[in-house]
Amino acid sequence: MDTSDVELARLTRKGQCTLPRRIRDYLGVRPGDQVAFVLTDQGVVVKKLVVQEDLPPRASPADTLRELVLAIGRDARAHGLAEEEVERDIDHYLTWQPTRQGM
Repeated sequence: MDTSDVELARLTRKGQCTLPRRIRDYLGVRPGDQVAFVLTDQGVVVKKLVVQEDLPPRASPADTLRELVLAIGRDARAHGLAEEEVERDIDHYLTWQPTRQGM
């Protein structure tokens, strides 16, 4: 380890310390972000904690179906298919029944 890779911080009586600026920049953390301290056989690893609440809310089944239909339409147009052709294919698959031979 090169000594230029070492950053120091002083621990307060409350057990707190400030992450040095170079470490904050390297982790990409900003005020309000959380960091995780992970114990390993080699020591402690500090990582930026990505909180689940940053994820977009789950879509309702209706929203998911709507997105699927829109994606099918975009794909069909990109392949030069007419809306009637797509509807015909969908109807075909909705009414298709497996036979004993096809199983």
